[in-house]
Amino acid sequence: MKNSVLALVVLLFFSCSQKDTDYFKLKTFIETHNLKIENYNNILIVSETGCINCSKSFALLIQRQLKKEKSLFVISASGKAVDISEFLESKNTILDYQDDFSRLNITQHSSAIFLKDNAIDIIINIKAKGIKEDFSFINSRL
Repeated sequence: MKNSVLALVVLLFFSCSQKDTDYFKLKTFIETHNLKIENYNNILIVSETGCINCSKSFALLIQRQLKKEKSLFVISASGKAVDISEFLESKNTILDYQDDFSRLNITQHSSAIFLKDNAIDIIINIKAKGIKEDFSFINSRL
């Protein structure tokens, strides 16, 4: 019983510290683009890795959010496989053609990162399995 409680406490500590570390990496990445993470409720990443059809659908879904000031878009795509043209003129867009975001090792594919109280609340990685449910959840949070 004591070992189970200790294991749970250790697991919670490391899981919280990983989220803290990821938030710091995300904050630093955003600041290198002269933006402040505190201005955003969510970070929406479009990538051309992983499920390409999923990324295409995700890009179409989030285009509707371009006018929302609390959404930040990180475009880690060349535009060859996913149409990124709608994002190119948005002031809330980081064009990450060198794919620097993936080197943060927070997520490797198109994703939605929701922030709360100066921390990462949840990360949704876009993948074929469960995409309808993920899109529904993302829409409810945007």
